[in-house]
Amino acid sequence: MPSAEALVDHIATVVRTRLPHGVTVDYFDGFFTRNRAALVMILDRQLTARGPRAPMEAPPDLWSAAQRTAANLAGMRIAASKRTADLTDDDRRTLASYSGWGGLSLEGAAKQLPAGFPAPEPRGLIHEYYTPTKVAREVARLVRPLVPELPHDDGVVLALEPSAGIGRFVQAASGEGFDALRWLVVEWSELSARMLQALRPDVPVFQGPFERWVLERGPEYAGRVGLVLANPPYGARGVAVTDDPDRTYREKAAYAYFLRRALDLLAPSGLGVFLVPAGFLTGRAPAQHALREKVLRRHHLSAAFRLPSAIFPGAMLVTDLLFFRARGGELAEVDAADRFVLEGSYFAQHPGHVLGTEVGKDGGDDDQTARPRWGYQVVGTFERLPDLVERPICGACAVSNVVVFPSRPARGGVARRLEEATAGLSEPAATAVVLGLRVDRYLAAASAQTTDEHVQLWPELHEALLVWAKAHGNPLASAELRALAKEGRAGAERFLQAFTKSGALIAGLATKPAWTARYAGRSDDLVALAEWVYRTRRHLTRSSLAEALGAQSGLPEARAKAVVAERLPELLDAGWRLDGDAWDTLLPERDHLSGHLWPRYDRAMRAEPKRLPRGLSMDRVAAWARSLADAIRPAVLDDIAGVSPRQGWVPLDLVAEWLGAALNRHYGPVRLERREGLVQIAGLDYDRIEDAAELAAETRWCLGWINHDKTTFKPRKKKDENVDEVRLRLAAEWDRAFRAWVAADPDRAAQVEQAYNRHFKGYVAPTTTPSRSPSPGG
Repeated sequence: MPSAEALVDHIATVVRTRLPHGVTVDYFDGFFTRNRAALVMILDRQLTARGPRAPMEAPPDLWSAAQRTAANLAGMRIAASKRTADLTDDDRRTLASYSGWGGLSLEGAAKQLPAGFPAPEPRGLIHEYYTPTKVAREVARLVRPLVPELPHDDGVVLALEPSAGIGRFVQAASGEGFDALRWLVVEWSELSARMLQALRPDVPVFQGPFERWVLERGPEYAGRVGLVLANPPYGARGVAVTDDPDRTYREKAAYAYFLRRALDLLAPSGLGVFLVPAGFLTGRAPAQHALREKVLRRHHLSAAFRLPSAIFPGAMLVTDLLFFRARGGELAEVDAADRFVLEGSYFAQHPGHVLGTEVGKDGGDDDQTARPRWGYQVVGTFERLPDLVERPICGACAVSNVVVFPSRPARGGVARRLEEATAGLSEPAATAVVLGLRVDRYLAAASAQTTDEHVQLWPELHEALLVWAKAHGNPLASAELRALAKEGRAGAERFLQAFTKSGALIAGLATKPAWTARYAGRSDDLVALAEWVYRTRRHLTRSSLAEALGAQSGLPEARAKAVVAERLPELLDAGWRLDGDAWDTLLPERDHLSGHLWPRYDRAMRAEPKRLPRGLSMDRVAAWARSLADAIRPAVLDDIAGVSPRQGWVPLDLVAEWLGAALNRHYGPVRLERREGLVQIAGLDYDRIEDAAELAAETRWCLGWINHDKTTFKPRKKKDENVDEVRLRLAAEWDRAFRAWVAADPDRAAQVEQAYNRHFKGYVAPTTTPSRSPSPGG
């Protein structure tokens, strides 16, 4: 039940908008301020006399504008006036009723805002449409059973919310079933971040743009995140665009940046769930096609749902809920099984995933903040999401390693690595401090001149400094920055030192630096030369090594290639390994044993003596294959939990063979295929499965169970039995029977082991520890 204070404030907000003729707002505010305490006391007595009442069933985002405004003000007063330790249960309920200011008005509420507390931003009245509570809870319902299988570190799953708002996803994905999650939460709005931190003091909230979190925290968490839940902003990106120094993520649309950057932080097989504009998945514009291609090469779309437009009251946005699995690398081209997704035809093949009736024409818009899309809409009421059936990911697709955050050289231009907190600073000052630390790193690298690090840093840094000066003027005129520099804040000092008194960039930053890498070793030291080429280019082949040898020693091209071929055993004895279809790529052992290992293992196992370069023996290749297998550590059947015909990684032919031998033995063999997101009988429409004479009833039930389809999984039961209990009993029996059937035959066990290991094993995270030479040995 809302507190008396909250109800009094709500009543006052409503009355203020309906004042009788002759009563001014100022007069009413004065009256209310003088008598508020007495009104609270009277109402509190009345509420106590009436006894407890059931709370509103609808979540706060579905309340009326007046109710939301009153609840927002009450929540802000609690957050502004009370410490976390002093909050009561009523206070926490009041905080939880805060729903943001999207679609509301500050007129009449401005004078009630708590003093000294962040005020709602005017743009928030347009943009603050947080994830609907119903949607967040349904996403949590689908994600909960997947948590135990997500990538983890000693049982802890890192969960990222890069645009948390007031924490709808964080709140929904908490409690039972989510104990393993450790939240990484980012929110740009100071008001939203303060409200979320008050509601969830156990979750650290990074207040600032996601780009700055990526800059400061991204390298620590890259490749380790197990879960991303996000409803990113839908408009254009702002001034923080340059905080992320990696130009490959320079997307104009905010949702596109959040989608790509956050997904690329996932560990292999990590799960990313995003609520984004409908244009991403079905838009036909070249830019939308290109964005889909970037994402699909690195991440597998396992499911998608188009939601009713009315889930955001008053906004009428057409949005898609997307479920991705991280591939752990990048495909050379989009998987053939995903071509229909790339071409924007996902919902044409999965019409049941449109959760409403489509009306109008789909324009495929990305930016839905400028005006409501009254043309194309999805009409309907959102109640729940269908059970999640993930599309199978390609297990045989070869992926290459992706460097999300380039590693810094072992010895280079960084004289020191400074870190400073930016909490409490104004937005211009916080950005300046971050840029100042980048200036420090650049100047140190430029001074050392041992690598090209400063050349790589300059373009982004130069642009970011110019953008800051254009937006905020001469940095030396900023009293806040001068005060920070006087306090000894290195970031502020370095930022001010980057500019002249007139506000122009100093000469050392104004022009692009030039640098040529130098090799300091002997020209005949082939091992040292290989090490230098690999360290500077991060790639080495026999051909590129011959090219470098010719440049250093003056040998003709043909002679340099012959020398590399003759001295290949010398490189192999020093710890270098060969890879690639032509056995031309040279890798140090540590890199050969990291990344996606199955393709390398397969190449080693397929090796033929006549195709190997001179100097590389089959014995050495076999030793490499053994070391790759040791790194992969393939599981045997006894080690694999959850072997079930319902698991998507289990070979479908094996499931079909079991069905034919067990449940359908009196009716004949069964052939299965995956079609339209379902496991189906080959050649038979799924809607006609009930009429199929060649299927036993239990076979039909089992297919319904595999597809999470209770309309098909409707087993016969006794009068006093509960159908869900019968379903659970049958499912347990089928799981036990299938595993026993697999274990009874070595060939079947080998198929399951192979499928499991190819799906879940075979990726070893690259080490970030720099090494100046390959490990010795063969």
